[in-house]
Amino acid sequence: MLMRFDYQRSETSRFSARLNLNNWANPFTNVSGTDHPSRAVEATRKSKGIQLNWSKTLSTALVSDFKAGFVYHTWTNDPLVQSQEYRMGGLTLGSAYNYPGDRYQKTFQFREDLYWLKNTHNVKAGAEYLNTRHYGFFQQNVRGVVTSFSRQPPNLPAIFKTWNDPSTWDLRTLSQFSNSYVQGFGDFNLNVVRHTLGVWLQDDWKLSRRLTLNLGVRYDNDIGMIGNSPKLKSGLKMPERGDNNNIAPRLGFAWDVTGSRKTVIRGGLGLYYADVQANQHYNQQLFNGETTIQAAMDAKPGAPIDLGRPFGSVTGADFVSGKASAPQQSLQLVDPGVVTPYSYQASIGVEKSIGNNWTVSADFVNWRVYREWTRIDENLGFDRTIGFNLNPNRVARPDARFTSVLRFITPNAAGAIYRGYQMEIRRRFANRAALASSYTLARIKDSSGGPFSVPNNPFDIANEWSNGGEDQRHTFNLNGSYEVKWGIQLSGVYRVGSGAAFGSTAAGSPFANGGTNRTFLATTRTFNNPANNKLAAYAAGYLITNRNQSYGLPIHRVDTRLTKTFAFKEKFRVLAIAEAFNLFNRSNYGTYGTAVTSPNFGTPAQNLNLAYSARMLQFAGRFEF
Repeated sequence: MLMRFDYQRSETSRFSARLNLNNWANPFTNVSGTDHPSRAVEATRKSKGIQLNWSKTLSTALVSDFKAGFVYHTWTNDPLVQSQEYRMGGLTLGSAYNYPGDRYQKTFQFREDLYWLKNTHNVKAGAEYLNTRHYGFFQQNVRGVVTSFSRQPPNLPAIFKTWNDPSTWDLRTLSQFSNSYVQGFGDFNLNVVRHTLGVWLQDDWKLSRRLTLNLGVRYDNDIGMIGNSPKLKSGLKMPERGDNNNIAPRLGFAWDVTGSRKTVIRGGLGLYYADVQANQHYNQQLFNGETTIQAAMDAKPGAPIDLGRPFGSVTGADFVSGKASAPQQSLQLVDPGVVTPYSYQASIGVEKSIGNNWTVSADFVNWRVYREWTRIDENLGFDRTIGFNLNPNRVARPDARFTSVLRFITPNAAGAIYRGYQMEIRRRFANRAALASSYTLARIKDSSGGPFSVPNNPFDIANEWSNGGEDQRHTFNLNGSYEVKWGIQLSGVYRVGSGAAFGSTAAGSPFANGGTNRTFLATTRTFNNPANNKLAAYAAGYLITNRNQSYGLPIHRVDTRLTKTFAFKEKFRVLAIAEAFNLFNRSNYGTYGTAVTSPNFGTPAQNLNLAYSARMLQFAGRFEF
């Protein structure tokens, strides 16, 4: 629901208020294909917000625009069945180990923009402050998970008598075949508070009638986000302060070549800082080895795991307090040396008007991201002779108190490069019709798949550079609209794109470094192009397969919209809307098998993203007054 209220107090002062409400709920999701119904969850996505705006003309040359707002988001996944999880190879039963996953976000926002016109200068200055709290509950294994069985228990229908009533499940039989078990204890509540500040100044300086220069600078700071770290009794180092020197200059220009405004050359370059994501700090709160504990056990001969009472008289509080010894913990922490990722962006282009209604434009865009997020296991030994980590399953870890210590880092070697050539032809709305088409030729390279990706070799991140996971070389769009008659308007868009790159992995993890492994024994059979596999210089008898080496199938999609307008007494209108997405029900794929050692490598798999969905129809109505 959307509501807006406007009030003009005087010729120089105007107020407005805008209210948004959005609710989405699915009472039975997270299951598809052959998934057992006990895996189902009830999911909701809700948001509501209000924005207040006060525009004030202070003088003939100075205007103030003040905004204040509040936004509240909820994101919940609650299991329909509150049970343990049982992993039996290709079959998993019971509710997901990481649900419920209920997260909430509250944001208060205040922004001031000043516009000052002075001779040949058009100055824009402003500041913005956001107070955001991320909180919720994100449990891990709190009901317990059987991670492996000696073999699949017989007669599963008899064991799981009523799919949504765990009290009817035969835990005694399941216990006989359970090999390993893990359960989480402690405080799985999340609470991340951030204070985001932005300040900017820009001058659009008209040097002449035909040339305008854009000069600007911006400062950003996410106060408290990076430095808001818990103090650990283990003594492991954590970030103690944020990244406070994020000053970003920008420069641009626009040149009217002939003075007729028919041909314009424009360009610009600048430094831009990214947002600091909350997810890394979620994990640091949850998996620091102190506030939460993952307790695990294995079955022993003559002593099977009792799934009704796996730890006997030992309680979760005993594990968290240290009264009962817990196994070595796997940690996820933010590195003390992290900085805010940033990018240099530049573009140059030309736009030409043809006749009264047509424009043609062409642009070259280039950007380079530095200090991108990635993740490594810092609790690995290093073999200097081969430049790779020692296998922790064979050699003791440097810090024997823990297993893996995964660190979120922003190293110099992690980044991305984009180069794109963009062309567009556009016909303005005239004679009841409008038309536009665009084509982009581009390439993306990167060395990180994001903050939760782990490089194949944690000691050589620069070797990760390859085609990016979003590398799509060709995209073409054609869209238009036509007013038929009688208040009927037909519009549509056709999108086509070449296949995008997708990831490449290999089965197993011979060096156990916690990453998406691309190293495998040279004797292993592969199902990709052999040219993408090369001898691993760091280990005799092993191959390494290239990252993001293959491309998916092309994408074709037609979306249409039909609108009929009914007018009443000149002031009121009702719009009836019918929309079709993927009108011709084209099979588009966005996910593929990624393991080069599997026969399914490159095979399309289900992707629930809207861009790849089957044909959908949507009907709507709107009342305007």
